[in-house]
Amino acid sequence: RGVEYSPIGLMKSLSYDLAQVKAGKLTGAEAIDNISAGLTGTGLLALGALLASFGLIRGHGGGDEDKKRFEEMLGHQAYSLELPGGASVTLDWLAPEALPFFIGVNLWEQAGADTENVTLSEILTAVSTVTEPLLEMSCLQSLNDVFDSVGYASANGLDALPAALASAATSYLTQGLPTILGQAERSGQEVRMTTYTEKNGFLTSDMQYALGSASARTPGWDFNQIPYIDAWGRKETTGSTLERMGNNFLNPAYTSDVKTSKMEEELLRLYDATGERSVFPSRADKYFTEDGARKDLTAEEYVRYATLKGQKSLALLTELTESKQYKELSDLEKVHAIEDAYDMANQQAKAAVSKYKPDAWITKAGGVDTAAYLVFRANLDALRGENDGKLKQADVAALLTSLELDDEERWSLYFSQYDGKEAHEAHDMGIDAGTYLEFKAATSDMTADKDAEGNSIPGTKKEKVMETDRKQIDLFLQKCDELMQAGF
Repeated sequence: RGVEYSPIGLMKSLSYDLAQVKAGKLTGAEAIDNISAGLTGTGLLALGALLASFGLIRGHGGGDEDKKRFEEMLGHQAYSLELPGGASVTLDWLAPEALPFFIGVNLWEQAGADTENVTLSEILTAVSTVTEPLLEMSCLQSLNDVFDSVGYASANGLDALPAALASAATSYLTQGLPTILGQAERSGQEVRMTTYTEKNGFLTSDMQYALGSASARTPGWDFNQIPYIDAWGRKETTGSTLERMGNNFLNPAYTSDVKTSKMEEELLRLYDATGERSVFPSRADKYFTEDGARKDLTAEEYVRYATLKGQKSLALLTELTESKQYKELSDLEKVHAIEDAYDMANQQAKAAVSKYKPDAWITKAGGVDTAAYLVFRANLDALRGENDGKLKQADVAALLTSLELDDEERWSLYFSQYDGKEAHEAHDMGIDAGTYLEFKAATSDMTADKDAEGNSIPGTKKEKVMETDRKQIDLFLQKCDELMQAGF
């Protein structure tokens, strides 16, 4: 029926069917019915593309899987109606009659605004993805479960065949369970649940996944079920009891609220500008390396780790993108700062659930304004890129002098890179960071003259310092003398 109600059906009815009428093998009324069906489907395709261009309908979500995953975390849903107020309502329950409509939506998403240069590849992609709503129908749910199990196995390095067999066997054993039991099970859950497979469990991972999927449709049976934790460390609530019962028993669609913060809008902008998928958050892995050995997390450990990792990422990214220093970075430097924020959140979360030891640059962040620290590191990366990976103390001092920071922030950031006795003594003497950093920027590369035996000649370094730009020296001459007398 989907082909009949489509441009393909229209072309077939205007060519083959009319020829059949002339041959007496098809009545005129039947040909008119076929032409009407083709015209209707073609109109639905055009309507789908039109509504997609207005942003009212969402299809498969385009060909960019990284961006699609992030947008789904924000509340967008595949094959849905998106209302101006932010509500998203799925329309996959209209399949198969609405397949031409969805093809039009997918075609617009694949081609974007360049509808005059639609390629054959984009047309085929739009058609191939439109079967997804069919697999969500109850009559094909078991087949969809097999596909999910195979996909899960492939993503986790498992054999696809055992996963498919386990899923098929589980579906066979549970096929006698009425649909109403699954609706009752979901109605009793305040948050979205998912199946957690433990690597060291008695059953294989694919069997755990298949049994967990079956238990999700069986009241009173929860096999390896844990709350679904998104990349921001949040649980997905399913509404009040009345809302859950209405959605599961009466509403054929899934509903969602699309909410996007300014920080998330910045991540989308930065991704469009740079193409760097590392700006998007990722969900927690089920294992990590601790002291050189792999640590597989239990379900309880994973929930805690995923929650901490996501929540720390959300807090750090929000603080970072709202800071004034961040706005002064280039887009590439912003990407580096965001990558460091994710890395910091991940390592801190690992340390909270295990004996994992974070890298030194993260431990040095204690007591330092986090946003300023991340921006500072992004600037350091830029300096290394300009100097073949090398970092000069004079450049670091000049950088800190140029940033809009207060005195203690400058000292803290300087100590994160150079934690020497000299700097701490200058700090304890009450010398402000700006004066000290200007001094280091002007003199750190200077060396004393050497005698014939290669020994430093006393006083020659001081003479070189005093010969630098007099206008700059006059601004902090008094402080410089204090440093000289202290033996620097």
